[in-house]
Amino acid sequence: MAVPAECDVLVLGGGPAGTWAALGAASSGARVTLVDKGYCGTSGSTAAAGNNLWLLPPDGPARTEAVAAREVAGGHLTDRRWMSRALDRTWDAVGQLADACGSVVDVAGLRVAFLGLIELSGRMDLDERAYARLMRLEPGGVDVLITHDGPYGMSRDLRGGVQGSAKLTRLLEHLQPRLHVSGHYHHLNGPRVYGRTTSYALAQLVRPKVTRWEPETTNPEQRVTAGSVGLLDTGIGDFTYLDDDWLAEVRGDALDLTALVAAAC
Repeated sequence: MAVPAECDVLVLGGGPAGTWAALGAASSGARVTLVDKGYCGTSGSTAAAGNNLWLLPPDGPARTEAVAAREVAGGHLTDRRWMSRALDRTWDAVGQLADACGSVVDVAGLRVAFLGLIELSGRMDLDERAYARLMRLEPGGVDVLITHDGPYGMSRDLRGGVQGSAKLTRLLEHLQPRLHVSGHYHHLNGPRVYGRTTSYALAQLVRPKVTRWEPETTNPEQRVTAGSVGLLDTGIGDFTYLDDDWLAEVRGDALDLTALVAAAC
């Protein structure tokens, strides 16, 4: 990727803090370059620890209880004022990143909508405002829907539990896009048909070398996972998984998505 010869602000590191710093500088009119050895949210400490955020609404008992628990865990060496500042800033900043969620953009003549997060009872839920915006659209108002979560009943987990979001299923039934693509569950799944919608789930792009379920090395060369990359022909609306032999030689440690797409085309 080409790097600008000049910029006003150079941000090194694309974790949540670095990304928000870059967004803040850009919103003030500065020319910003954000540099990371991997991808935003997936490198550095985030790669091992995950990119979860301490995200709690400003009002209500949840924040008070969370702060009190952190004080105990920190041996009461924490500063409640700094924790409150961090929580306020995170709450506002996540709202900035969520603006694209629920929006519809034109991509090669197709109306493409996005919906992040997952439906997980008691822990996480789809963005209420984004979900409502999409539910207000007329049926057929979106050609392609890209989501993090998958529809309810798409598969079962290792314990036999049903995977997917019932809310997302209702959204698909309402919007009736031609194509739906999701992720989250890390395995290839599809095509599945929901009325006029054909739905696909992508596998995890690069499987980790080990997991807590698979302590033995399963992907030592960090190969790209089959079914993790798909290609949409915007002319005819056809979607297909890329499982060509050459893809198996692509390594995650030096993954160039631009070159990957160019090779696929």
